[in-house]
Amino acid sequence: MITVWGFIYVFLIAGSLLTVTQEMLVLLGIAGAGSILARLIATRSAPAAPPGDVNVDYSRLLTTNGTFDLLKLQLFVFTLLTGIYVVSQIAAAGAFPALNAETLLLLGVSQGVYVGGKLAAAQPETRLAALVSEIAILAEAETQVGDQEEPLKAKKIAGLTLDPPEAKLEEELAAKMSAIKAKLADLREQREAVVKEVVARAGT
Repeated sequence: MITVWGFIYVFLIAGSLLTVTQEMLVLLGIAGAGSILARLIATRSAPAAPPGDVNVDYSRLLTTNGTFDLLKLQLFVFTLLTGIYVVSQIAAAGAFPALNAETLLLLGVSQGVYVGGKLAAAQPETRLAALVSEIAILAEAETQVGDQEEPLKAKKIAGLTLDPPEAKLEEELAAKMSAIKAKLADLREQREAVVKEVVARAGT
């Protein structure tokens, strides 16, 4: 995006094309290779999104499976700072800046660490451990919601009428319990699939 913007900006301001430097080609290569590898890993480890699913969740820029991801933060910060520097230099000088080898190495290492972390997370054993942990957390939440529902159920069984706040609470707890049960069922299906994958890998 920055490269395309640079071409358009310099052409509109100076009437000439922006000269692509060797450093910018390396930057494009690093970003492109990292994106392709990350997408290949994600495609192999997760089912494809259903057709027509165009919802964009920008929180995933810094999270993985709803959990804050330090590797994503590192890559995001380094990429953002480099992008800001390149944009400022193009705006000031009308040319791509000269980037030293250390900066290119830093971005390359950041991309490598990110892709490596994504590859490790894609392993079935890692995914199984994450699923087991998430299932345990949700099972505990299910127990807690059930404990909150008990007094309300007992009151109704005794033939007593719930007051408005209690009725509202009962409705909220029922919705929460339904969501938890649905998520648990989905996670348990995923766990069974990953267990089969782990067993198959062990057999080979």
